[in-house]
Formats: sequence, C-alpha cells, structure tokens
Amino acid sequence: MFAGKPHVVLVPYPAQGHFSPVVFLGKKLAELGCAVTIANVVSIHEQIKVWDFPSELDIRLEPLHPAVDLSKGVLAAAEADLIRFSRAVYDLGGEFKNLIQALNDSGPRVTVIISDHYAGSWCAPVASEFGIPYAVYWPGSAAWFAVEYHAPLLISEGDLPIKDGEDREITYIPGIDSIKQSDLPWHYTEAVLEYFRAGAERLKASSWILCNTFHELEPKVVDAMKKLFNDKFLPIGPLFPVLDDHGDLKSVLSFLKEDRECLDWLDTQPDSVLYVAFGSIAKLSQEEFEELALGLEASKVPFLLTVRPPQFVDEADTTVLVKNSDFYKNFVERTKGRGLAVSWAPQREVLAHRAVAGFVSHCGWNSVLESVSSGVPIICWPRIYEQGLNCKIMAERCRIGVEVSDGRSSDAFVKREEIAEAIARIFSDKARKARAREFRDAARKAAAPGGGSRNNLMLFTDLCSTDTRSW
Repeated sequence: MFAGKPHVVLVPYPAQGHFSPVVFLGKKLAELGCAVTIANVVSIHEQIKVWDFPSELDIRLEPLHPAVDLSKGVLAAAEADLIRFSRAVYDLGGEFKNLIQALNDSGPRVTVIISDHYAGSWCAPVASEFGIPYAVYWPGSAAWFAVEYHAPLLISEGDLPIKDGEDREITYIPGIDSIKQSDLPWHYTEAVLEYFRAGAERLKASSWILCNTFHELEPKVVDAMKKLFNDKFLPIGPLFPVLDDHGDLKSVLSFLKEDRECLDWLDTQPDSVLYVAFGSIAKLSQEEFEELALGLEASKVPFLLTVRPPQFVDEADTTVLVKNSDFYKNFVERTKGRGLAVSWAPQREVLAHRAVAGFVSHCGWNSVLESVSSGVPIICWPRIYEQGLNCKIMAERCRIGVEVSDGRSSDAFVKREEIAEAIARIFSDKARKARAREFRDAARKAAAPGGGSRNNLMLFTDLCSTDTRSW
C-alpha cells in the first residue's frame, strides 16, 4: 500500500493534549496522499491499534518501549513520578533509531520525520543521523511558539527567569505587541530554561514548523513567524474535525473513559448550559472547587461539570478526592436537575451541542480551539504552562473570552462572586457571542478545502513528494 507515496513518520509526545491532534494530522496527511507511520509509546499504541482508520488510508502504527512502567497508563505514570517519566520519554532515541532503520530496510524509505516539539530532543538527532528532513509539529498557539522560540532573548533581556514581585511589560517579541511577565508560562524557571535554549536551536535547524492554529485567530504573530522562518512556518489548524455535521467527532481518542450519557442530558436542556472542564492535567484544590461550585450555584444557569480524579484534590492530602467530601455530595444534591457532574465528557461533542452557550476552561490550547471551532465563548481560568498566553488571545485579541481577574497568577484564588459575575457577562454579551460565531466560521473555513490551513497542508504534502534533500 505504501508504494510510490512519500513516507511520513509522525511522533506525538505521550500526553493527552499532545497525542490526539497528531493522530488527526496523520489522518489528514494520508488523505492528501502520504503514507503515514505513527510511532507511539507502547501503552498508547495498544489503545489506538484498534482505532478504525478508513481502509483506503495508508496509516500504520508502530510501538516504542520507554524505560518506565506505563501499564497503568501515561497519565498515571506522569502523576506518580513526572521527572522519571520525562527522562524515560527523552531516552527513546535508541528505540526510535531502530524503528527508522527497520522502516528503511522494509521500505519504502522514510521521506520526512515530524515530531511534536517536545519529542524533538530525541527525534531530531535521529533524523539528522539518517539524513532525513525533520519538521516540527507545534502543539500550541503561534504566540506560545514566538515566546518559547525567543526564550534566549527573554533571558538576555533579564525578563526570564521571573523574579519575585516583578511584572514588567515586554514589547520586543515579533508579532506580539505587548505582554507582561505574568503572561509567560509559570514553569519558566532556571531548571527548565536550558531546555528551552536547546529547543530554540532545534527550531532554527528544522525544515518546517507545522503549527496547530489558523491565520485568522492569530494573524499578526503568524505573519511575524512566517517572515522569521522564510515562509516555512505553516498554520495547519484546527486539526480535529470541524465540519458542521460533526459526523467524525465520535472518532475521539482519549486516555480517560468518557461519560456519553451527558449528551442525552444536554438534549433535554435549554440553549443556555455552561460547560466546565479543566483538562487532563490541571488541578483545583478543594477550597478552589468549593468557590467554583458556589459560583455555579449562585449563577442560576444550568451546567455540565467535569470532576476528573484527581483533578479536584485537597491540597493537604492529594489522595483525598473532592468527590468524597460532604460539600461535594451536598452541592450535587442541591443542584440536581439544573446541573450534572461527570468524570470526563466527550468535549468536542459537548461544545458542538446546541445547548452549550458558555465554557469555563483552563485555556489549554486544544480546549481553546475546540471552543472557538464551536462558537462558544470562554470564561478563562488559566492554571499552568502557557495557558495565560492562551487566555490573553481569547480575552484581549479575539474578545470572545472573559478572564477571571487573578487567573494568571500562580497563587491565584478566584472567589465565587467573580465566577458568578463572569458567567453573567458571558451569557448577556450579544456582541461577544457574535464574535464567537465569526471565529467559528473562520476556523471551519480554514480547515475546509480551499481554506488557508488546508492549503498549507497541501503545500507540505506536495513538497514531501519532491526531492526533500533540497529542503
């Protein structure tokens, strides 16, 4: 089946938010005429090898075996010992080298390697050793890319690492008019900055950058990055299906079991449900959860709340889940009928449901794109990593989000009154709803035939069919 086609090897980073978009990227590349091999750590490989790829697509799956026990799942391994997990993932270079050699021996030879940027520390050297062009898949916003790429500049200017009490304005990153230090990812500490320096060097050496965004969402920074990389920075998002009928949405890949009965509950609700979810990694303390719950209760709006173990935990004892608390049980009882709490929801389908009118989100980039593509305004409550930047895009650049005021502070504590007020603003602002619909239409147009992101993917696949040694 692979004969005569460019052979693309895709490597996702083994985390929920990184993995699923790469699979959809592989599907799109195969639809455009590439033969695709997706290499995953073995636990993910075992989960997706039964996934029903269309038979006409040339997609195969290959396992990689990290030196860490993932028998209980990637999330569990990362939660138990994040440092050991990360090191084990970064030590996959030998495994990956053996895989590339085997693929070349069995044919057809690998044309291009694309890896998630955070798998680049072991994928890029292997690509270089075999003389195979290497492209980076960037899993976040173009703004985050610009910030991380310019980490060495931020360090030289004295804006990283952030010193206690500082919140200076930063105006020198191309494509970003102004951000503050508080907008930067909170994990930019001395311990990780050396990694970002190395990552910036890998980005410079990459043949192409494929970014999961679309031009209309971040026009200024996308144009700046295209100029910086001589048009080899390509926005290709959103990667997940965004068709009006959402017929492909059931092909969702998730490490967590989804409660699909919540869709039946949504069918019975008015067009004013608030969806609340904080992704697969971010956590709230029990005290924070109580403020959130009381804010939901005070808002009087119907809501669908995800309570993912161990998402909401008692900070004094991370083994105690809020679900076991008297407060949680009483809250569920008081809001019965108006609210529904589930462990994990099929998020794309939830956001696409006609009943959902607002979204309380941590502003992980996948959640942002899913909300934008469904035309749902966002209450932005960033928790970790680059989510403050994503919040800024939604609340200030696109003006389809409302930021809870302390959301970008690592020691933030958002009160129930602020939550209730943000909900009221989201539901009453007709102009914000109209802008959300405009960005929904722009996202769908970008991903459709003739759209900017679709054209960029076609350009990339056409180039894969040429002599890639000239890249």
